[in-house]
Parts: sequence; structure tokens; C-alpha cells
Amino acid sequence: MKSKAVYVGILFSLVIIYNSSAQQDEFPVLKGSYLGQKPPGITPELYMPGVISNCDLHSGVYFSSDGKEVYYSKFDGLMYIIFMKEENGRWTKPL
Repeated sequence: MKSKAVYVGILFSLVIIYNSSAQQDEFPVLKGSYLGQKPPGITPELYMPGVISNCDLHSGVYFSSDGKEVYYSKFDGLMYIIFMKEENGRWTKPL
């Protein structure tokens, strides 16, 4: 029984590691102002589908005054504040 629990624990750990690496590979390389997107205009548009607009409920997107950080929140059962930063010309993965 104890060895079965060890195998299940190892299998669970491998699944988590695989999913984490797959998610990192899927995140696109984002460069430039506004996460590489066109600047906002007068007409509302879905912003960054699959990256920021990847859930049913999220807030507006807020950029820092220097344009090097972005913040937004999403609700997916719990409320999360998401943060991204431009480092060395590339945007970090959402944290």
C-alpha cells in the first residue's frame, strides 16, 4: 500500500512538471509597447485573446506610467491579480 502511494505521488509530480513546461512553451514571445499589440483606439476590442482574455471574467488592463509593467485581475473561482513586466525588451509570462 505504501509503495502504491509513492508511485501515485511520483506520477502526480511528473504530470505537474509536464504541464508547467508545456504552459511555458505555449506562451508567445511578446516585444514592444502594449505587449507588442497596437495601441488602444476608440473602438473597444478583445485584448490579447488567449493571453489576457483567457477567462470569462477579467478586469481592464492597466499599464504603468512608463509602459514597462501591466496589471489586470481575473476571476476563476478566486480573484487573481496578474502582473507582467518588460525585461530586456521582452515581456515576462503572467505571474
